[in-house]
Amino acid sequence: MTNEPFPKLRVAITGHRDLDPGGLEQVRRTLAEVLATLRERVGPATIEVTTGMADGADQLAVAVALELGLAVRAVLPKPLAEYRNELSPAGRADLDELLADQAQPVRVVASSAPGSGDDDVAPYLNLGRFLARDSHVVIALWDGGSERKPGGTLDVLARFVDRSYSADIDNDPPRTIEPRDGAAQNTGPVGIWIPAARVDGPSVAASTPRFVIGTGVRGVWRTTDSMPTELLELLDSTAETARVVRASRPTENAYPLLDDLPADLSSDERASLSAVHESYLAADGIAGHYQKRSDRSSIGAALIAGSMGFAFLWFAKIDDNLFWLYAYLALFALGYVAYRLARDRHWLRRHLAFRATAETLRVEFFARLLGIADQLD
Repeated sequence: MTNEPFPKLRVAITGHRDLDPGGLEQVRRTLAEVLATLRERVGPATIEVTTGMADGADQLAVAVALELGLAVRAVLPKPLAEYRNELSPAGRADLDELLADQAQPVRVVASSAPGSGDDDVAPYLNLGRFLARDSHVVIALWDGGSERKPGGTLDVLARFVDRSYSADIDNDPPRTIEPRDGAAQNTGPVGIWIPAARVDGPSVAASTPRFVIGTGVRGVWRTTDSMPTELLELLDSTAETARVVRASRPTENAYPLLDDLPADLSSDERASLSAVHESYLAADGIAGHYQKRSDRSSIGAALIAGSMGFAFLWFAKIDDNLFWLYAYLALFALGYVAYRLARDRHWLRRHLAFRATAETLRVEFFARLLGIADQLD
């Protein structure tokens, strides 16, 4: 949890360490345009960029994100002191500068999940799995090649698009399909591919971003040059949720978790609990917001159904004036419109989803208070 307002769009950025210097400026511009578009689309919601802080694409992404005023989370595959030794002198200097500047919202989270068993591979595999699992969107500065190393650029993108977070990887290169193919009707996570050439690698002609969409079949992707509906819906939903947070308040079911905390907690522990608490209250407020609308739609449906029954019975048993038949048909049309409105707004689904989110955050709060949060997924 972080101190940024809830909700936020988590964007993971991965890419090659050995980007071609001749194409860096174009890659930088394209990445800045993509992030600016995402920021504009999510409106009042915040964006947090997550990356591994390696040389090349990772540190380029951090610089671009901070220039745009976005929060950055550094997720390192190894402890900071050990990881610094793997970077180039310039990379170490950039990392130290970023971490030393307290005005920049950069955090370090060391990955500690069990890996593949190979001590050399496991840290990077852990990092790749974390980036794929913990993000709403993955941006890959990728040369389009088929080489897939554990924790590498293609591996992170493939795990995200295919929703495959296990230690095993499929070394076969991904296959793209045309929209007319049957599997293209399936929808999945959307990754953003920014073509980026590597040193001594093949040239990359295209500079515009492409969108990669999962189909539900591992290794089979759709690609498009325009932002797909799946991503637009995600961004619009995030923006709407942020607007609801600003307008809503915690429901009567919420209660302040920060009351009566142990006096011996450190300031860092209190800050961590406070961040979870703020997100809990926000999620609870959103759940209450959608619950009211869901309840009203249910009550409205019941009233319409009752009125329809009354109009039909009156027409059939008491007065066969066509007015009552027309009233019945009008109520039927009104009920259909109300049904479509409730279905399209997803009030009940959102109420249940955010109620589950709020209760999960409450569990996390007490898990952190007990010091066992790291043992829970």
